[in-house]
Amino acid sequence: MYKTTVVILTVTLAIMSCGKQNKPVLEKDTPLYSLTKEISKRHPALDPDANKAMITCKYFQVTPASFMLELQRNMGKNIDQLKGIDSSRFAQLLRTNVEQFAEQELLLDAAGKSGVKLSVADIDSEMVKIYTQNGGQEAFASDSRRMVSAWIWSEKALNAI
Repeated sequence: MYKTTVVILTVTLAIMSCGKQNKPVLEKDTPLYSLTKEISKRHPALDPDANKAMITCKYFQVTPASFMLELQRNMGKNIDQLKGIDSSRFAQLLRTNVEQFAEQELLLDAAGKSGVKLSVADIDSEMVKIYTQNGGQEAFASDSRRMVSAWIWSEKALNAI
């Protein structure tokens, strides 16, 4: 199931990252900007006003804006849970996710430079394989819901501690 999640995430990131050249900025007076500003009080590297690169290489930069936008895509409405995470746990989460984001950007950049293209047929074909490995589309959806439900329950339990 972990491999399935990684494949789906990688495909999604590949599609979303096509043509990404500019440095994103979080717009003031948006919920994500406010959340990032609040978190930056404990973790200054995430200051959305400075938007200084957290990771830089010759192919891309990971800035607070690009990182938080990607985290929001992955977490959705659950991103507000970041407010309740204690400082040391958040530092670990930040480090792990920034490194993962950077690795994905490197892979996407290498794929783009080597001429790798993704078509809708490629994605559909991979999804059929994933569904087949997981007992069909309905079983996959059910397992995914169960996995997400377990994750939400565990997050709520950890936040209650």
